[in-house]
Amino acid sequence: MASDASLYDWRWMIRSALKGFWLILAGGVLCGALAVAYVSLRPALYTASAVLNITNLRLTTSGEDAFFTESQFDPTFLETQIETIGSTPVLSNVIQTLKLGEPDALDQQGALKALRGGLAIQRLGQSNLVEIRYTSGTPQHAATVANEVARAYMAKQESDRAEAVQSASGWLRDRLREAGPKAQVMSAATPPVDKSNPRGLVIIALAGIVGGAAGFVAALTLAFLDRSFRRTDQLTSAVGVECFGVIPNVQHDHASSKQGSPALLSEIARRPRNAGMADAAAG
Repeated sequence: MASDASLYDWRWMIRSALKGFWLILAGGVLCGALAVAYVSLRPALYTASAVLNITNLRLTTSGEDAFFTESQFDPTFLETQIETIGSTPVLSNVIQTLKLGEPDALDQQGALKALRGGLAIQRLGQSNLVEIRYTSGTPQHAATVANEVARAYMAKQESDRAEAVQSASGWLRDRLREAGPKAQVMSAATPPVDKSNPRGLVIIALAGIVGGAAGFVAALTLAFLDRSFRRTDQLTSAVGVECFGVIPNVQHDHASSKQGSPALLSEIARRPRNAGMADAAAG
């Protein structure tokens, strides 16, 4: 007996897709219409970015003197500074300065979560440059927050350096003021002109493709669940013998020819018996 897998080849898929083309079309149109509605109603988003140049200066001693030099490449240094930029002390300073939340602790946590949700910090390539991006509903607010995050980070670095200076001995204080991470604003954030939302046409096209694919899968599923024989190759694969032809189902017609048509039987039943005998005598 032939394998069932031989029935479900690429030809079967094409026939099933053509038969269920309305499902593919309906899926694509429906998802496309939903995408159009989403693109029309979604809020506008704007992204502004500030870029910092962060270098690592370490204190080096030579004899009785001490001086600072830029350290060799350290792969963990910038990762540490990126985590510091997005740390709670830095972002809390931003919230307080820009008055993004109420003094209540719960509001502060909500403001901190919202701030982190729109913030993205990343290293640019293999350089010492770190980009601070913030996405907001207005261009000015996006630029303001990005610049403030950069300022708060540099303020924290200065504060940490000042604490180290106070705890050091007199001759090291001047040197320590120059040591540690140094951050310089390479480019401040400006209000963006263009929206940062994904392009509407791309979303609509992708939605239409996904909807059409879903309709295609539905058409194949319905064809797979349909166990009726519609072609001779299906019958041959099912029973394992050659099919020479197809004849119509004549069982109903054959039974009707033996029993008489329903109209004739009804007419005979309504006629009285003596009328039938009279017809027989006349004959």
